[in-house]
Order: sequence, then C-alpha cells, then structure tokens
Amino acid sequence: MSSATAARSDVDDIRFFRPSRSCAYEGWTVAELKKRAKQLGISGYSGLSKENLISLIRSY
Repeated sequence: MSSATAARSDVDDIRFFRPSRSCAYEGWTVAELKKRAKQLGISGYSGLSKENLISLIRSY
C-alpha cells in the first residue's frame, strides 16, 4: 500500500467515530457531512445547509 493510500485510509477511518460536540466539522465538505449523517442513521438532512448539518450531527 502506498503512503498516499494509507494516509487516505486513515482519514476515512477517522470519520467512523462517534462525534463529540466539539468535533471540528467546519473543515468538512457538505458531501462529507451528508455521508457522516447517513453513517449515523440520521434522516432528513438532504436539503440542509452546512451549518445546519453540523448542528444536526452534533445533536445526534
């Protein structure tokens, strides 16, 4: 496995943890936030803004 592949794999693995209220989701893209919401089993997030997605994920 190349170092680039290993580094990308580490980033993907990080996103499977249970979020804390202080998690730095502001650096994530809307697509990443929607993927995270889906992983958590949250519904009704498709039309939300980035700020509202972050709030929803943090309140989960």
